[in-house]
Amino acid sequence: MLGLMMQTPLLLSSILMHAARSFPDVEIVSRHPDKRDHITSYSGLRRRSSQLANLLGSIGIEPAIALRR
Repeated sequence: MLGLMMQTPLLLSSILMHAARSFPDVEIVSRHPDKRDHITSYSGLRRRSSQLANLLGSIGIEPAIALRR
């Protein structure tokens, strides 16, 4: 069964990193509660999520599971 095992954990951050590397300019469209559209790309989403993670870490909020690389 070893051949069927993943070598790395399946994390959202890993999926987002793959998307940002493979499809950096693909648009992602989301909608705000007030019906305005928000348009970004996979690379923009990766950048913003990294900024949020760094901000949370700077104020002392750490991941529940320590799977850091």
